[in-house]
Amino acid sequence: MSILGKELAIRQTAHELVQSYQHIVERINFYYDRLVELSEEAKVFGDYVRVFDSYSSDPRNKVIDSLTKAAWCRIFDILGVRKVMAITKWDQLAKDIDEGRMPPLTEENVLNHMLAYVQNFQTISREACLAAYETLTPGKIHRWHADYKSNKHFGIGKMVVLTGFIETTWSNGSDISHFKRDDLIEVDRVFHNLDGQNISVDSYHSPLVDAICSSKFQPGQTNYFAFQAYHNRNLHLRFLRPDLVERLVRICADPTVLAGSDQSVLF
Repeated sequence: MSILGKELAIRQTAHELVQSYQHIVERINFYYDRLVELSEEAKVFGDYVRVFDSYSSDPRNKVIDSLTKAAWCRIFDILGVRKVMAITKWDQLAKDIDEGRMPPLTEENVLNHMLAYVQNFQTISREACLAAYETLTPGKIHRWHADYKSNKHFGIGKMVVLTGFIETTWSNGSDISHFKRDDLIEVDRVFHNLDGQNISVDSYHSPLVDAICSSKFQPGQTNYFAFQAYHNRNLHLRFLRPDLVERLVRICADPTVLAGSDQSVLF
């Protein structure tokens, strides 16, 4: 699809989303107005009689607020932002939505956000790559990993040792540390994206995390990694796709590598 075609598709999508949202808000207001009228009529039976159960005399704002948050989430879901965005960035965006820091849901605001994320697709994708790269270069980033020969101080080798990533479950199985889970999910998601493969972002886990948690400290592998979890909390990762590792390193080293990348995943 051409750039012009993508922009037209975005404009059409924004228009349809906002039209639907506004129609629902109008219907919510209409029916709540009718409930308020009925509540007034019901007072003939006493001042404390309510037609609808609420501590507020008019709770429609809570309903519309919930609808607005859901609509913003749906907009970013359509864009596919979560699939390529760094997890820390997505968590902040989700927090902004949940705490009501997004602008009013108008067609102009929706269109501006959609166009901005598409235009900054390369930057958003590269931020996730940089986060994954930092996780996979512990010899450089974290000095306490430096003694492991597998860990290169500059770049990524054939294998990496990640300390503190493993926990032992009550049944003596292997699990990912709560504090490291997002890091590993991000690595797995980035490798899927580099290979042009979709990965579900609705699940709390990822194929790599699921495989490690079900391995019970036995060696295993996924499409992109061979792994071994150890009781000393170390995780050994061996890369099965050197071409993807090379592409990750090039993207992190050169912001222009993603230029011209297919952005059809966003639609």
